Amino acid sequence: MAARIYKRHHLSVPGPDGGCYPIRVAERRAKALTAVGELLPALDAYSLNAQWADRSGDPRQAAEAQLALAIHLVMLSRYDNALEHLDRAEELFQAAGAGSTAGTVMLWRAKVLSSRGHFDRALELLDGLERGLSPGDDGLAMSIDALRGNINFWRGDIGSALEAFERQHAHAVSRGVKETELSALINIGLALREQGALDRAAELLERAMAVARRFGYAAYYAIALGSLGGVHLYRRRPRMARDCYLEQLRLTERMGDAYSACCATGDLGGVYIELGELDDARHLIRRELALCREMQDDLGVTFARFKLGVVETDDGRLDDALELVRESVAGVRGLNTERFLGMYLVQLAEIHCRRGEHAEAWAALREALPLRQGGSETDRAKALLRERLRARSDPAAAEADLLRLLDACPEDRAAAYRALHEATGKEEYRQRALELLEEQQRREPTRKAEREIAALRGGAGSSNDAAR
Repeated sequence: MAARIYKRHHLSVPGPDGGCYPIRVAERRAKALTAVGELLPALDAYSLNAQWADRSGDPRQAAEAQLALAIHLVMLSRYDNALEHLDRAEELFQAAGAGSTAGTVMLWRAKVLSSRGHFDRALELLDGLERGLSPGDDGLAMSIDALRGNINFWRGDIGSALEAFERQHAHAVSRGVKETELSALINIGLALREQGALDRAAELLERAMAVARRFGYAAYYAIALGSLGGVHLYRRRPRMARDCYLEQLRLTERMGDAYSACCATGDLGGVYIELGELDDARHLIRRELALCREMQDDLGVTFARFKLGVVETDDGRLDDALELVRESVAGVRGLNTERFLGMYLVQLAEIHCRRGEHAEAWAALREALPLRQGGSETDRAKALLRERLRARSDPAAAEADLLRLLDACPEDRAAAYRALHEATGKEEYRQRALELLEEQQRREPTRKAEREIAALRGGAGSSNDAAR
C-alpha cells in the first residue's frame, strides 16, 4: 500500500515555475520504499537523490542527501561505502557552516564500528559526541543512549541495556516516532528474552510484529519475527523457531537486508544444532561465516566459528571443535565483549571436559565464571559444567548444588539430571533424565534427543560424558 501511495502523491510535486522538485521527490520515494522493505530500489532512489543534490549548488542539501545515502548503506551492511559517504557528508556540512549536524555523522560512524564488533572505538566516539551536546539536542542524545544500549546488550550488561531501551521507547512514544518505537519494542523484547522473561518477551515481540504489519514496516516485522524465533528456541521449540527464521530469511533476502539475512542464516544453523541435524547446521553456519567475512563483521566471524565448534563438539570431532573455539576465543579478546568471551570459554571448557582434560576445563571455566553474559542460558550452562567438574573431587557438594539447580532451570531439567547421574552414578537420576528426554521426544522429536536417549539407555551416563 505504501509503495502505491508515494507514486500517487509524491512523484509530481508542482514547483513555482510549473516544474517539479526532483530532490524532494527522490528522497520521499526512497523513504517509502525503505518503509515497505524495498531496500535495493530505495538505494537507487537515495543515490539519485544524492546526485541531484550535488548539482543543486547547496552544500547543506547535498550534505543531507549524502548522509541519507550513508545511513541506508549501513542498513544494507555496506559499511565501507557508507563510510565514504559519511566522509563526504561531513565535508559538505562543514562547508555549509552546519557543524552541529556533524554530530549525526559521528553517531553513524559509531554505528558502523559497533556493527563490526569494535565496541570500545564506538564508545570513544559516543563519549566525544556526548560531551559536545547542546541543550536542544534531545533527539541526538536519545540516539546516543539507544546505541549505548545496543553495545551494552552485546557486551552482556543486559540490565543497563534494558534501561536504555525503555528510555528510547518512552521518548519515541512521546514524540509519535513509530519506527523508533518499533525498534525499542524489539530491543526490550530481546533484553527480556536474555533475562529469561520469555512470556513478556514474546508478548512485546508479537505486539511489535502487529504494529509493523499495520503500518507496513517490513524490515521491522522481519526483525521482530526473527527475535520471536529466539524465544521459541529458548523454550525448546526448535521447529517453531525454524519457521520464524525461514520466513525472516525469505523476507530479508527479498529486501536486500544483508545483515538480517546473515543473522537468520546463522540462527537457522543454531536451530539445526538443537534438532541434531548437524550436516544442515554445518552448511548454514559456514554460509553465515562467509557472509560475516564479506561484511567485515569481526564479531560475527568469531560467533560463526564458535557455532561451528559446537557442531563439531556434538558430532564428536573434538580436535576440530577445539581449534575452532580457540580461534573464537582469540578473536573476541580484542573486541572487549564479556558476553561472547564467556560463552566461548564455557564451550572451550566443555570440549576439554569431553577430552578428559579436566585441568584445562577448569581453567577455561574459572575465567568464564565472573564474566557478565546476561543470558540465562549461558549462566545455566556454566553452573551445570561447574558441578560436573567439581564432582570429581566433591561429589556430595556437587549433588547438593545440582539439586538446587533443578528448580532454577526448568527448561534444562533433563540436563541437570544427566549431570547428577554423571556426578553420583545413582540410577534414579539416570532414570529421571531418561523419562524427561522421552517425554520431550514424544512432544517434539529430534535427532539430538534420540542420541542422548540412546546414550542413557546404554548406561553411558550422559552425552556429555565422553571423557570419563
